[in-house]
Amino acid sequence: MSLSSSVSISPSISSSSISNNRNSRDLEDKYGDSVVFPCPSKFEKIIPLDERYITHATFLKNKSSETTFIGLLTSNRFYKIDSDTLKKIWSIDLFDMHSIEGDESPDPKTLRIVYHIRQSPSLVGGLVNGGGSGGSNSNHNGSWDNNNPEMSPPDSPTIQSRLSSSIKRGSSSSSSLSGGGGGGGGGGISNDNYISEKIFITESEEIRDQWLVSLRLLTRQTFQKYFESTFIPAPAIYQLHIYAYKTNRKGKNQIRCILVSTERCYNISIKTPSLEIGKIKWSFPIAALKTLQVFKSAPNILVLTLDNKENTKVKEVQQFILKDLIERNLLTNELRRIYSKLTKQSLTKDEKDELPKKFGKGK
Repeated sequence: MSLSSSVSISPSISSSSISNNRNSRDLEDKYGDSVVFPCPSKFEKIIPLDERYITHATFLKNKSSETTFIGLLTSNRFYKIDSDTLKKIWSIDLFDMHSIEGDESPDPKTLRIVYHIRQSPSLVGGLVNGGGSGGSNSNHNGSWDNNNPEMSPPDSPTIQSRLSSSIKRGSSSSSSLSGGGGGGGGGGISNDNYISEKIFITESEEIRDQWLVSLRLLTRQTFQKYFESTFIPAPAIYQLHIYAYKTNRKGKNQIRCILVSTERCYNISIKTPSLEIGKIKWSFPIAALKTLQVFKSAPNILVLTLDNKENTKVKEVQQFILKDLIERNLLTNELRRIYSKLTKQSLTKDEKDELPKKFGKGK
């Protein structure tokens, strides 16, 4: 089975966005994948031989609790460790992390990991560990490691509610978007069994920032290996991927992974409700972009206009609904930056008040 059709992944904003903290460059050097740190002896029985110790810290169970646990980060996984017994409680593979958040939180000590819950060992390929096709993940040493032994905190919105909100925001100026939902009108991300999140309270803002940088950097490297081995041919280089809704020609909003390299933008299908990554629906050279349009009334919508002579089946106008203004700006800025490098020209970005209904129909 080919990896492109078997790997389960939660495509996201490049999990790579590094904190604006003034020490972020130093932290990147410290927590980068190129440096080897000695593993504390107390963790030697927990960390498999094919993983490398990165860092660990003490976390509070919640804001009002004095109960603590140890968060342990390796080159492949995040582990929750019991502070008293030093036994593993659960772990999450970096490859399953949808986003690492915290710098937007009003609480400077909050760290949030949104992740994809794997339902079956067969969904995990060996690529991240060097394999080129589907197979068992060597991180598990032959056994399946459940990465969702605890429920998300009740006050934590899941990806389902976030993307549902993005559809509502996007539909405020175009009735054709109000139907929401994923591929074929199937309701989008409709199963909380596949997405969860965990909130951690660090002992200080500095520790929170260290974990933001280290997790984002490591997950970026993980996704870069995957996408460059699966979809992006050399010499192009992975830049980011974003989880979004694409409005098709019938006005239906379909879950997609928008993948950006140094040369092309890819529209990749997502299977629902499992959120397994699918196949490339189409792609276009970033140099073929004509304009980008954004809208004050729908700040999470981005409309691309193409001059794509390479593939006439790709419609001239493409509409994407992002989670929020931040993700829209991230995708917009990346496309403009790469376009400038490729063409030595500036890509026009038009900001309008209202979203025209013709865009809502997914032309």
